[in-house]
Formats: sequence, structure tokens, C-alpha cells
Amino acid sequence: MCISGKPRLKRSRWNRNVTLTEAKSGQTVKVESIMGGQMMVKKAMDLGLRPGVVLVVVQNAFRGQMVVKIEDLKLGIGRGIAVKIVVEPVKR
Repeated sequence: MCISGKPRLKRSRWNRNVTLTEAKSGQTVKVESIMGGQMMVKKAMDLGLRPGVVLVVVQNAFRGQMVVKIEDLKLGIGRGIAVKIVVEPVKR
């Protein structure tokens, strides 16, 4: 189970949700849910990553940390956290 109360992510060709690590640089996404234990969810929430938040992926080199932008704040996120954040692409 995850913070949104939804079951864990099940991938299918109809499911548009992906983890934050799969988002491309420059892509705008919306946080759908956060998977993980209480400490993981608390850490993500403390960073401002809550369900419903829209963010832009500034840098994703597909290894090492990612850089995302939430409003005017740029934030570096490690892959361990990013892989547990389920996002949905947002059309501009």
C-alpha cells in the first residue's frame, strides 16, 4: 500500500503512471502517490513531494541524482527516493 491508499503500481500498456526515475528531462509530471514505509513517505513529504504536486524534471541522466523543480525551488533527489514516487505525465 502507499500514501494515496491505492494499491502498489501495476504496469500495463493502459497505465500512464510511471516512477519519477522514468520521466525525461524537461517533462512536467504530477505526483500521484508515494510508495514505501512511514520514514520514506515522511522524507518525501518533508521535501515537498506530496500527491497532487506538479513538478518539472530539470535533469535526469538515468544515473545519479535527479534535479526537479517545484514552483521556484530546484531540488536534488536521489534515485532511491525517486524510484518510489509514482507520477503521471501532465500535458502543457
